[in-house]
Amino acid sequence: MSQGIRISDDQTLRLPVLRFPKLSETCASFLDWAAPFLNGTELAEARRQVKAFLSPWGEGQALQRALNETLAEDPSFLGYLPYWGKWYLEQDEPLGLYTNPYYLLDMPPSKPLERAADLICSALEFCLALADGALVPDELNGRPLCMKQYSSIFGAVRLPEEGPDRFVRYTKPRGRRGLPRHIAVLAKGRIFSLEVLDGKSQPYGRRAIEESLRVLTSTAGAAQIHPGIFTTLRRSEWARIRKDILRAHKRNEQALEAIEGSLFVLCLDDYAPAGAVEAGRALLSGGNRWYDKTLQIIVFSNGQAGINFEHSHLDGLPMTRLARHLVENKPGQSEMSRGIPVFREISLNLTTGLRKLMEKTSTRLDREVGDLGTSLLRLPLGKGDIKNFGISPDAFVQLALLLAGRRHWDRWISISEAVMLRLFDSGRTGVMRTLTPEALSFVTLMNSSTATRKARAEALKKASKAHSERIKKCLEGRGPEEHLNALLAIHRHKAGKDSPRPVLFAGKAWNRLQDTLIASSTTRDEGLALAGWGPLSLEGLGARYMKTDPNILINLSYRESSSNDPEGFMETLLACVKEMMLLFEEVEVKKKDTPV
Repeated sequence: MSQGIRISDDQTLRLPVLRFPKLSETCASFLDWAAPFLNGTELAEARRQVKAFLSPWGEGQALQRALNETLAEDPSFLGYLPYWGKWYLEQDEPLGLYTNPYYLLDMPPSKPLERAADLICSALEFCLALADGALVPDELNGRPLCMKQYSSIFGAVRLPEEGPDRFVRYTKPRGRRGLPRHIAVLAKGRIFSLEVLDGKSQPYGRRAIEESLRVLTSTAGAAQIHPGIFTTLRRSEWARIRKDILRAHKRNEQALEAIEGSLFVLCLDDYAPAGAVEAGRALLSGGNRWYDKTLQIIVFSNGQAGINFEHSHLDGLPMTRLARHLVENKPGQSEMSRGIPVFREISLNLTTGLRKLMEKTSTRLDREVGDLGTSLLRLPLGKGDIKNFGISPDAFVQLALLLAGRRHWDRWISISEAVMLRLFDSGRTGVMRTLTPEALSFVTLMNSSTATRKARAEALKKASKAHSERIKKCLEGRGPEEHLNALLAIHRHKAGKDSPRPVLFAGKAWNRLQDTLIASSTTRDEGLALAGWGPLSLEGLGARYMKTDPNILINLSYRESSSNDPEGFMETLLACVKEMMLLFEEVEVKKKDTPV
């Protein structure tokens, strides 16, 4: 166990560390973001709170001094920001339904074991390129992005603890010779270790891997439940059970390490989903999983396939790049070992009580999955159609969500949009709130019976521009929530998690922003048929959308028991999109200025 796969010198470019703006600038942005959610009296109160927070004797200045001192000694403290590594490890929610994202790969039909062998070999090719330092660094508009997340894709695991979880890498910084040589295969309730790299760290050939998989699955027998079902539980509950497993037999520690220390997990499911939506549900919530592992490759019995990844040290873009490689790269035969990959069953010796608990956990998962709702909306236009009218496709989707939310729930809703911060060293994800003053004006005009189509079209252009400008500000690390959340994290570490929050964080302005009804993120469509995640709360919705042609896809997840009528929201959303499309003929086209 060590610091992870070696990253070459040109991949560890000296990127700047995330630096926050002046506190006064952050608080001004905070008021700007919160204002659309507040009435006049509430906004005046928020301004008074900010003034007191910024005063020389205020809580804000004291927290800022403490933050400066902490970051000077330990820059990794930024990991406690929401959606960064240390923050994730402190969350107790189950990984499968609440945290791990999934991608459904866009691949032609195939026999399942042929598909599995292809994906194993393509994943090995990607892994070895990474270990050899051969991956070309990612860029954004010509600017290099931090590559450190890539060292957590292979040979890593999130281990459950009754306090914060632990993230463990089983790779060593010795290039490909520092890699685990096996993967874990989950099939029909049994778990196997399959060697995929030989003693010289050369990958076995595709045909040899497929043949080993064929023999392996023929010995698996009838479908059962395996201990991976425990990884669907809350983290603290799974941590206690894992300790019971370790106490149950002296060999269980070695067996768990064989699974947790594998290069990645391959899940072979005896299930043939009918279409993308069913496949997405299974990728998100299947029982034949080991959700602690950073990478799971899942192959269904009809040859459909996807990935599920643990989120604490990985975000979407690195995993999208991996997914594209899995889809586009046919495994080569160069530098392949000529040997035969061996496999062995990994057996965990469980007590009768633990076996009964497995069955109980499986029943609980069935109940929770039964309450999981997913809906896929294919908009009647693509990103190209929107860009042709000088409108940002991302802004178009977010404005449609805001308009539908206002109509469906008769209130302004807080929507979070994930923004990557990889322009900075070790940067992860920031949060943008999409209700700008311009978006509010646009939605208001769309709901006005007296507004002209031309006025609405002008408002659409202004709202799109404002959205793109706010995104850009967040990409540069100037969004207010990261700074304020860092101050809140300092307060909790100094005063204790249960201590009263500073007045600013107890006020309506902060809490209205944080009352996220829709947690949204966009995903590149390269190599993907669908992307998604679970709802982040019992009443909330998760929205993952792909800006594709000829149709933009919006994939919503929610609880069927939610009182928010998410299916009705989807109907309202489609109606809003169609209304917004009618505005295009009023929009003056300036293609050279079209935002992305």
